Amino acid sequence: MPAVLSLHSFSIVRDGQTIVPAFDLNLKAGEHLAITGPSGSGKTMLGQAMCGALQHFGHKALAAEKHPVFVSQMHHFKNKSNTSDMYYQQRYNSCDADDALSAREWLDNIDSTTLQHIDQLSVAHVLDEPLTHLSNGEHKKMQLVKALQQQPGLLVLDRAVYWTGRGVSPTPARNAGNIGQQRRNNCTHQQWP
Repeated sequence: MPAVLSLHSFSIVRDGQTIVPAFDLNLKAGEHLAITGPSGSGKTMLGQAMCGALQHFGHKALAAEKHPVFVSQMHHFKNKSNTSDMYYQQRYNSCDADDALSAREWLDNIDSTTLQHIDQLSVAHVLDEPLTHLSNGEHKKMQLVKALQQQPGLLVLDRAVYWTGRGVSPTPARNAGNIGQQRRNNCTHQQWP
């Protein structure tokens, strides 16, 4: 199988400090990769660089038809007028919550494939809730649905282990894996040396 992502002498340097030392990697169609390591070891930066959102050194080749999508562990909220960033703690302020987009509004165009992902991740019941009212796990699943709407050829999930929410049955996690089987390539990262 041809490589979907090929990295050669790939490294990340910030302010003269090597964050990710040079390495080589070939990710083939259908392969999954987990990158794990201690906090602050550069895993998030690596994921961002793999998707082209961060400058890197070395050679990166992504199959031409592949569209990489990086899904951040951070929450990013906009109000209904799309003029200001909100933050997760504002869910406790009723006027801020009233101005937050609902999950349905945030997803925008919901087609049959998106509905299938919503069903697989068991989040249909929160579609009309303001994003700021969703639990962390529900929001992570909505972030995944939004990323899948972009039809990524390469999907990079930052800290994927946290994406099922506390007290959530293993079924949604299994369903996220099923979505991964349906998609061509997923790269989840969490132990980097």
